[in-house]
Amino acid sequence: MYDSLSVQHYRLFERLSVSLSPVTLISGKNNTGKTALIESLFLHASGPRAAHNALAALNAARGIQIILSGKQDEQTVWDPFFKDYRNSKPIRIDGRFDGKQSTVEIAKIGESFINPSATLPVTTSTSSSQNYSQSIRVSTIHDGVSQDYTQTVTQQTFAQPSIGSVSLQVGGQSLQLIPSAQPFISANFLAGRLKALQPDIAQRYSDLRFLNRQDDLYRALKAIDPRVRSVELLARDGQSTLHLDVEGQLMPLSQFGEGMGTVADIISSIYDREVRVVFIDEIENGIHYSVLESLWWNIKRAARATQTQVIATTHSRECMEAAQAAFSKDARDMLSLVRLARKPGDASEIVATSYDFNELDTALDLNLDVR
Repeated sequence: MYDSLSVQHYRLFERLSVSLSPVTLISGKNNTGKTALIESLFLHASGPRAAHNALAALNAARGIQIILSGKQDEQTVWDPFFKDYRNSKPIRIDGRFDGKQSTVEIAKIGESFINPSATLPVTTSTSSSQNYSQSIRVSTIHDGVSQDYTQTVTQQTFAQPSIGSVSLQVGGQSLQLIPSAQPFISANFLAGRLKALQPDIAQRYSDLRFLNRQDDLYRALKAIDPRVRSVELLARDGQSTLHLDVEGQLMPLSQFGEGMGTVADIISSIYDREVRVVFIDEIENGIHYSVLESLWWNIKRAARATQTQVIATTHSRECMEAAQAAFSKDARDMLSLVRLARKPGDASEIVATSYDFNELDTALDLNLDVR
């Protein structure tokens, strides 16, 4: 598991170091870097694929669309990930996982980023197409081995003029990694703004059935809605989806509220056999405070059973109190809190304060603000 992370020149952070535990909560006021911190952890876990996942996963989580143009300048689609959009200094992320130190660095290549490719063949006399691409370097040090990778994103735009000044444009992107490589650590990033894909949850539930742990998901969902009698995996129109038996009526999971989908996504992700770390942004989204302790109890059970690390952001005191209660009896050493804040006297700098379980317990008892 991760026990520490240090990140430089990423989003809000010029430099930040944190200690981590098997289950870590990250708190802080708005715009103090809670999401950015778990993003940097996810990029470190991605290793050689960091630049790819920054665009494919993190941009998608923030609702950002990749758009390239043919301008010959120093701007890139990766600029928002750099501190103050300054790509002159590389992003560097150092992490200690399973007792081993590894590094991921994302940096610009040379002086020019935009490389217009050859014009593709056109199908009609009124249509044209051209590729534009940008590349960036990802350097890694893992198990004592250094390696450089080139990550390239290409956008192809087709333009077909019509009557007057109106035109139709359809864009798409492709991502290429040279040489090919796999992430350091298999991880899931659960974004607060994105809904889980039903086929993904269905696949994870199938894995739970093979592990004979399907009742863990059932209990977690029943805590949200006591009317749930069972969980079923049903196939319709060639696609398997999760259904819940609610007082004798089978209903697809997608028909329920945000809380049910969030819980199913979290618990099934922790039980994913390929995953070592689960990152959860805004864990309490859509979940009533009265069932948060039950959710944390189920997270504790799943994390213990699978030895999966869980790192989540929150801005809710109720969420912290629920976690503290769920871990208080038999898992105090599993839980910690990292609170991010702007440095007094220098609002441009973010500082982290770590609380182990006992310190968090005391802070909550004294009604200190650790949100």
